Amino acid sequence: MKEEVKHIIDTEAYTIQVDIEKNRVYFCIRGRWDKETKLEDYLDKWKEAISYLEPNFTIIADVRTMLPHAISVEKVHEEAQRYLIENGLFKVAEVISLNDIAALQATRVAERSNFPISKFSSFEGAEKYLDQVVGVLK
Repeated sequence: MKEEVKHIIDTEAYTIQVDIEKNRVYFCIRGRWDKETKLEDYLDKWKEAISYLEPNFTIIADVRTMLPHAISVEKVHEEAQRYLIENGLFKVAEVISLNDIAALQATRVAERSNFPISKFSSFEGAEKYLDQVVGVLK
């Protein structure tokens, strides 16, 4: 069976791709987000991504190159995280930021929205973890 990947968006700030067969979103944040970052359709892009997926989908969030975001942007993340939880999210595996302040910020936002997240130092570790926990569901 051919693996089908949908490319939802790829900007300087972030990428969202969907692997329909794995029922998984691949999300990557790059750099610092502030009031200048174009995020008008951020939540809409998440809605589009999960429209391809079934309940109990997973996410790999690669935030290795994320820098600390403006505090005002945290609300954008929280809104998206709550939406994902309410619409079938099972687990998130985060590949942690190489920037300690950004890593702490990501943790704080996830805690506020009760995001079901586990953290990893490598993409491979994150992928393996999600493959294992999804295997338990099947």
